[in-house]
Amino acid sequence: MTEQAESQYQSYLLRLWRAGEGKACRVMLERVDSHERHGFADVEELCDFLRGQADDLGGEQEITR
Repeated sequence: MTEQAESQYQSYLLRLWRAGEGKACRVMLERVDSHERHGFADVEELCDFLRGQADDLGGEQEITR
């Protein structure tokens, strides 16, 4: 992959779990290339993060629920 293509491509491993019965869903993303981890208290925080990542890549990306 070229350097330009790499700068416009991100891959993440998504983990979802509950901390206990009746608890809210927790979320973690791990970037595949750097193993950088991002934790989120809920799916809305995850969506906000992904919107920011899409903005950083430029263009007309849209993330919807």
